[in-house]
Amino acid sequence: MNQIISSYVEERRLLEMPGFVRDELDYAIRYTPIEQNAFGIICFTRASGENIDEFIEEQVSFIEQKNLDFEWKVYDFDQPSYLRKKLLEKGFEEGDTEAFMVYDLSRFRVENLDRSRFENVQRIEDPEGLREVIKFQETITNVSLPWILNYLRTIDVAVFGMYEEKSLIGTGWIEYQNNSEYADIHGGAVHPDFR
Repeated sequence: MNQIISSYVEERRLLEMPGFVRDELDYAIRYTPIEQNAFGIICFTRASGENIDEFIEEQVSFIEQKNLDFEWKVYDFDQPSYLRKKLLEKGFEEGDTEAFMVYDLSRFRVENLDRSRFENVQRIEDPEGLREVIKFQETITNVSLPWILNYLRTIDVAVFGMYEEKSLIGTGWIEYQNNSEYADIHGGAVHPDFR
């Protein structure tokens, strides 16, 4: 694993997320939402093949007791290497692929930026605009996100939308974590006609 990604992962394993209870389990990190209408996350799994079945069953039991939706994020560096297969066998459904990507900002040069590509990108800060972003996200992803507005209000974030003839065609936001070297890009959604 690349040194920068390794550093990022170790930092994120310690991250407290507003609106979630963070549990450092024996083999993963679990974020349980405080609000009932949000979904939880299990991530950064480091288990041996001997204990993965029991660990997955424990987490399924926890999820069922809480009556919450959970997402189990699976990364290529998770252990065991066949975690994805095990989760599918246990009834989890595979979602869209996500990726860790790192860009070395020391290589960025403002003079090389083609600003014309971003003429229709706007930062969105007003409550009405944020609600429009969430509605767009829900429409594109077909997932209800009633909790996301409160979450966006509790973190240091820059929300952006891209417009075509005054219609929103893409959204995303950059989260800036306290005391972190890294910013995260989230919420990427693009209307299918503009992909």
